[in-house]
Amino acid sequence: MSDDFEVIAEWIIRKLRDIDLSAADPDRVIRWVLYSLGVKDLGVDIYMYIRSVGRVTSTEIAEKFKISPTTARRYLEQLHTLGLVDYIGREYHLTRKNVASCIRDILIPRIKSVLEDIARVAESALEKEKEERFLSRKDIDRMVLAPVRRELDRTLREARREALKEIERIFSTTKYVGPKMVSKILSRVFDTLAESLRRLGEKTYRDIEIIKIKPTYPTRGLSIIETRDTIKYDVYSEYRLERRHLEYAKEKGKKIIIRVYDTLYLDEGISPDLIDVIEEIYVFGELIGPRNIIESLRDRIRGPGEIRYL
Repeated sequence: MSDDFEVIAEWIIRKLRDIDLSAADPDRVIRWVLYSLGVKDLGVDIYMYIRSVGRVTSTEIAEKFKISPTTARRYLEQLHTLGLVDYIGREYHLTRKNVASCIRDILIPRIKSVLEDIARVAESALEKEKEERFLSRKDIDRMVLAPVRRELDRTLREARREALKEIERIFSTTKYVGPKMVSKILSRVFDTLAESLRRLGEKTYRDIEIIKIKPTYPTRGLSIIETRDTIKYDVYSEYRLERRHLEYAKEKGKKIIIRVYDTLYLDEGISPDLIDVIEEIYVFGELIGPRNIIESLRDRIRGPGEIRYL
């Protein structure tokens, strides 16, 4: 499987036992930090050497540590990926002397960006899977409309058969058949037909509502994906959206997009000044909340699901 994908960058983060900062010298602290970031012993030595001399080339590193230029470049590229060293042309130097600053300002944003890219790819796969699993027009025709057509044909054939039998019985037992009798026969036939069609219509409506509202896959739980600009909720079971969720989004300057496949409760503690962070709520299942909040969101609520007030 790994051969199918090209690796552009790689990070290894280790959780180490805490170091005694009161007894450790600065070099030992830096080595602890680098080892936590996945740098092997030789890579640590190379970093410490650059720290002492200022600027080096991969050839100089190869000669100093008795390794091939290719191996030297591999270690230098790892340090560069971690944001610890930078280069101009063939020459490598420390990005900053302050390792903590490198981690906070360079490494963490890089890793966060990669994780957001991975999340976006995962989200697109989930969306595609959902689209594929919803019933197509062909599925609806096969599962609902085709049975309706068959049932309707059967009902009409039965009504025609009963009407003919009734007419034959009347003609065989009665000498005179007037308009009133014919009207009575037809009324009875059409009343029976109407009742059959009413029951058929109710069943068809229920079937279509199930297809519209309920997704056809058995997912349960909650998915929250936070990107640079949005926080996306996919609600597959009962979930309560609280004031703190909206306050967090507002603080981060992000919009909330929600897809409800089961039941979403809007907490009573949500105030009208916070609902601007909600960009869209797409309801397949059920949305329940205070009337004033739901009414304020009315233009942002989509989908065929049910909406109820607390």
